[in-house]
Amino acid sequence: MNERPAKLFDKLITSVTSFVALMMPLFFLPITSDYFEYNKQALLISFTLFLLFVTAFKILYTKNVNFIKSSLNPAILFFIVVFALASFFSISKTASIYGNYGRWFPSLLGILVTALCYYALVLTDMTKQEVVQILIFLLIGTTISTLTALLAYFDLNVLTSLRVPYGTQFAGSTSNSAILAAFAVVFSAGIYPSIKLLPIKLLTMLTIAVNLALLVLFNILSAWAFLAVGSLLILLITSRAKTKMVFKAVLPGTLVAIVLTIGMMSPNTKELLAKPDFPKDLKSDGMSSWVVASKTITDFPVLGTGPATYNLNYTRYRPVYINNTNLWNIRMDKPYNEVYNLMATLGIAGVIAFIFIAQRTIKAGTESILAANENTEKLVATLMIAMAITYVFTYANILNSFMLMLFTALTTIMAVKNSGVITQIIELKIAAIQKAPKNVGTNTGLLKSFHVFAAIPVLAVALLGSILFYRAYAAEYYFAGSIKAFAQGDGVKMYLYQQKAISYAPTRAEYRNAYAQTNMLIAQNMSAQEEPTEEESSIIQNAITEAVNQVKTSTEVLDPLNANSWELRATIFKQLLSVAKDADTLTIQAYENAIRLDPNSPRLRLDLGNVYFSQEKYLEAANLFRQAANLKGDYANAHYNLAQALEKIEKYDLAKTEYEITKRLVQPDSEDYNMVVAAIEALPEPQVAGTSDEKPTVEELTTQEPGPNNETQVTLQEPLKDPVLDPSIELDKVPTTETN
Repeated sequence: MNERPAKLFDKLITSVTSFVALMMPLFFLPITSDYFEYNKQALLISFTLFLLFVTAFKILYTKNVNFIKSSLNPAILFFIVVFALASFFSISKTASIYGNYGRWFPSLLGILVTALCYYALVLTDMTKQEVVQILIFLLIGTTISTLTALLAYFDLNVLTSLRVPYGTQFAGSTSNSAILAAFAVVFSAGIYPSIKLLPIKLLTMLTIAVNLALLVLFNILSAWAFLAVGSLLILLITSRAKTKMVFKAVLPGTLVAIVLTIGMMSPNTKELLAKPDFPKDLKSDGMSSWVVASKTITDFPVLGTGPATYNLNYTRYRPVYINNTNLWNIRMDKPYNEVYNLMATLGIAGVIAFIFIAQRTIKAGTESILAANENTEKLVATLMIAMAITYVFTYANILNSFMLMLFTALTTIMAVKNSGVITQIIELKIAAIQKAPKNVGTNTGLLKSFHVFAAIPVLAVALLGSILFYRAYAAEYYFAGSIKAFAQGDGVKMYLYQQKAISYAPTRAEYRNAYAQTNMLIAQNMSAQEEPTEEESSIIQNAITEAVNQVKTSTEVLDPLNANSWELRATIFKQLLSVAKDADTLTIQAYENAIRLDPNSPRLRLDLGNVYFSQEKYLEAANLFRQAANLKGDYANAHYNLAQALEKIEKYDLAKTEYEITKRLVQPDSEDYNMVVAAIEALPEPQVAGTSDEKPTVEELTTQEPGPNNETQVTLQEPLKDPVLDPSIELDKVPTTETN
């Protein structure tokens, strides 16, 4: 083997890895609908493709083929196989392969990219100094991320020019920022004893203090878990003489943390430091996650519903008590932690795979710590173990999965350096193969070309991955462009960009749903004219047809188990009630399908009740409004609409009771309150005579059911709306047609 060219390839990989480690906490691009998570995934994919190309060229140039022998290999392979099988049998194959829209990881693609990145990295020959260099670059990126997150916390967002929401951070989420900060504290404390220069020591102490401040202010459990495990292991791996230096390093940061903690509890400074409204990750609580996961694994025991399908499971299995919280109208797409996610999406096989890979990871880290001769290897293994533990308290995403992959790869590299005690790189040398016994036939040409045959699949994967990545990113780019065009009022550009997005990613139901809405918007705008021309009427008809076709493709072919798509389908058909004689039937069918997929949603029943109310089927409407009120006792709109339906069927006493409940649920002296009072006063007197002193039952008074811990919560109310449909588009000038 030619050592010098191989070393040049390794140096190139090391340098690029350092750059990626620096950029991963910071990287974002404002050219996609998701600035942060999606583009961090794009960075990881680009990095992996780069590693594959370099690895292939390295094989061709050095004529040497290596592979890693590690105790992690069986666990990683089993994990990939489970992901592949679960994706094949998934209830939503597009989401399982490419990721759920907006929540891109974990998916089959994400797992394969992470695994390929790991194996390409571990075959790189790095020195101890180069390993530390990579972690220092990650520390620099982390600290910059922490500083900007602290600015965002105090409403000084450096990303304001991009019109991002309050609290947006480079890391992409509050949880990511906190976990990065925990890494910075653990790594800085662990590396401090080996630092010689005083300015660097002071800078390290400052880094610890800044990141500890963020941990206290954000108060994220998964980050505290990382810090606790990492700190404990640091104390165990550090000699007594150096332990004092570690305490010295963290002392200023600890004092800062104590001061901030006291300040957050003090009445005088609490308002300044404690910000309960600061955005945090939106995910299911532990109890609801367990309910969803346990019910899903009961119905889909072996392989679950497929990767990245938790959002579909949540709507079907979420507990009713969620309706008593302010999250009642949100369809969650992530559980409390990754264990529940794997239970629901990968079934029993996923749980076994998780336990297997977790056990092997912690075992490999422990063995590395015990076998290591130097503190650096112990520190890297500590980071790997601490990162693995966090998945008990949070879900997997691109950033924390990259961190786990990087720490695992660096631990493996350091283990190889440690005389191959735990991990070895095996070389497949042509010379060794040529020394086969004479009675074994050999083909000299094939033997000499062995490295070529080894490089071809690596290049093929890299090329195929590049093509698929380009198409996926182009689709997201055009879709984001359509959103910006809508904000700018450029309907033509929005329409064309959505067409391009669909052409690049035809299996994405989200793109087709948006395109359907765009076509309905076109029909709405053109039908608003008093006398549309024949050509304009034709355009309206074509837009309606396209909207219906797109939403049918979305619900019947691409994503038939997604309540969001069926709800959109119902909304589109509802807007066609004046022009399609079967639109009412199709609207009801779509809402019924949505309710089957989201059975505990009170809003869907309210919306379906409104359809029946508009058809003057008041009894059916009242039944649905009653169901909505039963699902969410403090749903003011449900009680208000139920009262109107009861009034229509002349149940005035019951109607008054519902109006009274509504009056207690809305804000006193508000417009809604006055509207309810007026409705009560307008009730016919003879029918309600003798009922003015009637008291509601205890059940009606206690309109909230307690949550899992018997707690109740005052939930925010929507503005009251009459149950009469008011379609947003008027299409009465379009020829009446059937839509099916």
